[in-house]
Amino acid sequence: MATEKVRELGPHKQLVRDARTGIAWIEDSSTGLRHSVHPNISASGSARGMKDKRCWDRDDVTVHAGGFIYNISRLIDRTDTDRAVAAECRCGGAH
Repeated sequence: MATEKVRELGPHKQLVRDARTGIAWIEDSSTGLRHSVHPNISASGSARGMKDKRCWDRDDVTVHAGGFIYNISRLIDRTDTDRAVAAECRCGGAH
């Protein structure tokens, strides 16, 4: 997976984007966590299972990037951090 560093956000945080899919997220190297505006699950999970359980709608579009499956039909933008990520996301999904 090729990622593009968009910009530094703090001592251990940077905004990055997957070059192939356009999905953007914040990486926190102090915790190992990612913050995205699209709901996601580990790639070892099942998008079909999420749809079967009605957590995601049947017609929701999913994209694989960096070991995760992102639901690009949904957007979570409650905070300024969320909006910063959404502004840099180029996945073609809901924004």
